[in-house]
Amino acid sequence: MKTPTNNALRLITIAALAAATSFAGGFKTSPVAQYKEGELSFGGTIDSSFVAGEAREHVFYPKAASAEYAKEVGLPDDGKRHQLSRLDWDLAAAMIGFAGSIRYDRFSFNAGIWYGGSGDDADLEMKDYDWLAGDHLPHTEYSRSDTELTDAWMIDANVSYDFLRDETYATYAFIGFRWQKW
Repeated sequence: MKTPTNNALRLITIAALAAATSFAGGFKTSPVAQYKEGELSFGGTIDSSFVAGEAREHVFYPKAASAEYAKEVGLPDDGKRHQLSRLDWDLAAAMIGFAGSIRYDRFSFNAGIWYGGSGDDADLEMKDYDWLAGDHLPHTEYSRSDTELTDAWMIDANVSYDFLRDETYATYAFIGFRWQKW
């Protein structure tokens, strides 16, 4: 995505939170490689998908703003964080990637990496909401810009344990990590 750099905004940013909700649909190929010996097995696939949704970034005034500063920008002097800006980014990307799995008995380790983008002809936009008079009021500024998603990355890794498994279902617990760069 093309985003402007604003050093002044970086200086007053205390927290930037991003949450992405997305829809993914695509296809998986049959395993590219598969190996099994006793309780140990390995497998890997190449797959593609389409991811669409929205990501949001929130920027806040510093919590420790002085009373004079709070008065100058119109914030209540209550010691709380107040929102300065919110950016809503459209997401739409075709992705291709590789996923692999190692399984031993009831334990599995799964990992994958995917890369993609939307291209120049995607109809994506960014909406910018600013609260220049404090966040207790409706936003004071609004703008909309066309954007493009040139690089999209996802890395996912997890470990799982099967409690129950038969031919038609499995019950398992897992813990994992997912990193996304839009």
